[in-house]
This record gives sequence, structure tokens and C-alpha cells, in this order.
Amino acid sequence: MCCAPSPPRRACPPPPPLVRSVSTTSSRCSAPLPEPSVALDQHHPQLMYARSARIYDLLYTGTRIKDYATEADVLHALIQRVHPGARTLLDVACGTGAHLACLRERYDVAGTDVSPEMLAVARERLGDDVPLEVADMRTLHLGRRFDAVTCLFSSIGYVLDSDGLRQTMRRFADHLNVGGV
Repeated sequence: MCCAPSPPRRACPPPPPLVRSVSTTSSRCSAPLPEPSVALDQHHPQLMYARSARIYDLLYTGTRIKDYATEADVLHALIQRVHPGARTLLDVACGTGAHLACLRERYDVAGTDVSPEMLAVARERLGDDVPLEVADMRTLHLGRRFDAVTCLFSSIGYVLDSDGLRQTMRRFADHLNVGGV
């Protein structure tokens, strides 16, 4: 046998209720869906996320594209390899907080997102004890430092130019403790 058996997977806390029902065979849905032209418009990502916040996780977990618990395990292993003993984590562009729900078992977590609607879903999932703040990653200023700063999925791709990317990386670095990752 070439590989050791995988350890049993743990489940992250379930997401808050997203919609009452969704039918793939009907145009009826209990949650308003964005118009395709808006969803695909790169100039209106905030509008897209505002309209899809309540169904966002369903798009990934409902289709089994995402396994937040396994991704959190891999991320934790990477962080600990680079910064053993890391205890605090900021997830920039945390969306609905699905990764934070898994990572809070191991870290004192906080999250930011540019979308108040996505953070509202995160708040339902995480409760009031996790700091969540509406913030643009390019101008982030929380007044606190962390052992790890993450920006998952393709969120960094919304920074559209080199100057904005440099500014964003500076903001991330300014939120890291010495030796942070």
C-alpha cells in the first residue's frame, strides 16, 4: 500500500439557513438571484455578492466543490510549518466565514470583507465573539496585528492593478506580528 489511510474528516459547523428551497428544474427560487449580466460584470463584484450572499455557500457546498474542513486543516498545517505556535489569524475577504468557522477551533480569528451582506451571513455563522469588519483590503486598518493573514479563494484578483496590489500587500504586512505569515 502506497498511502496511509486518511484520518476521519471532522465537520465544520453547519452554515446558517440559506434558502427555504431551491429547484433546479424550475425558475422559482425563494432567494433572489442576480441577473447573469450583473453576476459576470467584473466592475460590480460588490453588487454580485450583495445579491448572492444568502446562497453563496450553497453554490460550493451544495455541489461538493468545497470542503472547508479539509482546506482549514491544510491551511493550519502550512501556517504551523512556517510559524509554529501561531495563535491569531485574520482572514481578509472572509465572505460568509466558512473557513473561519473551521479555523476558530485553532486560532483566535477575525475577518474582513468588503460586502456587508456577506459579513451578515458570517455573523450568523460565527456569532458575536468573532470580530468581523467591513473593509477594503487595499485600505485595511484594524489597529491590530495577527500571527497569520489569509486571503483565500481568488479574492486578491479583485485588485485590478499593480499599484493596488502593492498597497494591499503592504496592508497585509502591516497587520502581521513579527515572524507572522
